[in-house]
Amino acid sequence: MNEYNDLEKLRDNVKQVTNDIIKLIAKRNDLVVNIGETKSKLGLSTKNIETEEKLKNSMMQICEKYGINIEFGQKILNLLVDESLRLQGEEKQTKQPLMYQLFAEAKRLEAEGKKIIHLEVGEPDYGPPEPVKTAINDALNKGYTRYTTPKGLIELRKKLVDRIKHENGADIDPEQIMITVGGKFAVYASIMTLLNKGGEGIIVDPAWPVYRVCIARAGGKSIGLKTTLEDDWDLDLEELKEVISPLTKFIFINNPSNPTGKIYSKQTLKGVIDIASEKGIKVISDEVYSHLSFKPFTSVLDIDSTNIIYIQSFSKTYGMTGFRLGYILAERKMIDEMVKLQSATLTSAPEFIQYSAINALTLSEAPQEYMNITKKRVDFACKLMDDLPFSYYRPDGTFYIFPKVETKNTPNLAFDILKQQGVAVAPGASFGDNYKDFLRFSICLEPPLIQEAFDKIRRAIT
Repeated sequence: MNEYNDLEKLRDNVKQVTNDIIKLIAKRNDLVVNIGETKSKLGLSTKNIETEEKLKNSMMQICEKYGINIEFGQKILNLLVDESLRLQGEEKQTKQPLMYQLFAEAKRLEAEGKKIIHLEVGEPDYGPPEPVKTAINDALNKGYTRYTTPKGLIELRKKLVDRIKHENGADIDPEQIMITVGGKFAVYASIMTLLNKGGEGIIVDPAWPVYRVCIARAGGKSIGLKTTLEDDWDLDLEELKEVISPLTKFIFINNPSNPTGKIYSKQTLKGVIDIASEKGIKVISDEVYSHLSFKPFTSVLDIDSTNIIYIQSFSKTYGMTGFRLGYILAERKMIDEMVKLQSATLTSAPEFIQYSAINALTLSEAPQEYMNITKKRVDFACKLMDDLPFSYYRPDGTFYIFPKVETKNTPNLAFDILKQQGVAVAPGASFGDNYKDFLRFSICLEPPLIQEAFDKIRRAIT
């Protein structure tokens, strides 16, 4: 009986401590409101990265002192910071990234009958090779319309093993590969598998906004590693070391980069992998544009390491964007965890689409042909841009150009160009807070349309 009494006393104590925590949160909220009012009077921004960093460091020290799991402490801190922003009038960002808002507006204007030239979406116009289209019909006629295992067709995974062996010299087991519903789900599955609530993922900025969206969905925090146009978008390894914390779970790189077109050197990639190995974290490498490289390209698969997650897609290499087919390569235990996620959400990529991909992998000329088309278009666009008030890095690969606008720049410039001239371009702010003076052009059209688009852009910005 005494033991039951002791248990009840302990429960009462827990209840009292919990109530005390809520009272302290109420007190904190009052202080936060006062801070917000003071900031408003001083004309200061609500968010303060330096203050958040100090809070994080203080939290980690307290957790270490009292034996509390640091990730648990970070979860609590994330909730408190979000509540602080809400109380100060800045709701947690739940809107779609600006790029997708602009795309929706462009589609709305198109539906009203206005001609829109699309330079905002990364979708090549050349489409899949004819043999891939034929393979789709053949697969349908043969009845390949059923579920496959969540990991994907073994025939396709074996083809990918052969391709990787040929291109990178790496010996891969088919069980290390999972076929995904598009490269985007490969990104999502990788992040959701690695990141717990309270964890952090480092992203090389400027970066495709989906990375941040996925990290937020996992309950984690994005840590941006800033790169600059002035430094040719090079990644600084010493700065990378500085932003790694005990909460870091992975470093995410996109090579070649969307939006800059930068290709990282083998030395840089090896440096990133070595740092990650030393810290016990993963490197996720999104290489979906690797076959659209205009200069020698080094993959993470060319570097001997076991702490990488490699992401690839059929969308850009073969013009198979609407097919929604990608794949992940990683350690077997990581793939097994990702398979559970795909099994619970999407089951598998469509069987007939996977069979068309097997055919695509036999087409040795298509990737080179599409790369040549892309390079000619990018070269043409760069010549046009040389006569405009832009500063930019000439892309090493991809069909993207990411210029800094040197005149008449406004926060809504991309939307102004769309409304005034009917040309859709992606706002630089979509790719990171430090890039509001930039625009991203997706050069996926025939030269006459590219010429027309840049003539209209000229009128909008000069």
